[in-house]
Amino acid sequence: MKDYTDLLLHEQVLLLGLHDEKGTANSALFSYGIAGAAVSDLLLMGRLRVEESRRKKMLVVAKSTPTGVPLLDECLTRIGSARRRATVSTWVGRLASMRNLNGRVAERLRQVGLLRKEEGRFLLIFPRVRYPTVNPNPEQRLVEAMRTAIAEDGDVDPKIAIVIALTRATRILPHVLDKELLGARKQRLEAIGRMDTVAGATKEAIDAAQAAMIAATTATLVATSVATS
Repeated sequence: MKDYTDLLLHEQVLLLGLHDEKGTANSALFSYGIAGAAVSDLLLMGRLRVEESRRKKMLVVAKSTPTGVPLLDECLTRIGSARRRATVSTWVGRLASMRNLNGRVAERLRQVGLLRKEEGRFLLIFPRVRYPTVNPNPEQRLVEAMRTAIAEDGDVDPKIAIVIALTRATRILPHVLDKELLGARKQRLEAIGRMDTVAGATKEAIDAAQAAMIAATTATLVATSVATS
């Protein structure tokens, strides 16, 4: 593995969302970031597209040709075989609940030497799998690219913008970048999230990041309501 640019977006988000030493998720909304990134990958690959319907953004299959990535192909099949069309945010929520979503992505990164697998038990009873970092270089270069994009006012690589928007929406970003920088550059972060200068699949992928935020926020509100009822 040479650099983060060799990774798909959902793999980049997973690296950012894992604690390097503990190998555990650093955000309760981690899965929504992965799901939003998977949708973004499929949009950029031309397998999905977004259609406007009654002011709603519906996610539909544009091309059913397999990608060769098992997780993405499963997402594509689920969306294509659904009885009814659904919005981008609805699909992000559904895909975020896929069984062992994070572990499946982590296994791919273990196979290329970025993570290692540690199996143990929580409270001596419950099985637990962790994925600490083995090779931190790709993630470090990704974080530096994100830091530069936020700190400066120039053009932003669209894929970096997508990752920033996703990790911000799912509360991963404060775990990988300095909170003072993020606080001082809120307007820049908002501009990156909009990316008004891009179009087509890239713009739709940016929108998928915003959809991930909606899905994650909805899940948080539901969980809070259940806990307090």
